[in-house]
Amino acid sequence: MQPEYKAIARQSLLFSSMPAEDAEMLLSKAHVTEYDRGQTIFLQGEKATAIYIVISGWAKLYRIAPRLRTY
Repeated sequence: MQPEYKAIARQSLLFSSMPAEDAEMLLSKAHVTEYDRGQTIFLQGEKATAIYIVISGWAKLYRIAPRLRTY
């Protein structure tokens, strides 16, 4: 991972409150992945296997709510 990407990640809420050596250990195993617009990264209900930090652009998160019956 490029040093400038590590610096951005270290500013995130998760990593900024973490001891530096722990953050460095996790970030040393990190990699950069690019996604196309509209591409699904993960789905609701899937087991979490990664932490995502947006370096450039944005991600849209949404949750599907149960359908309410109307009488």
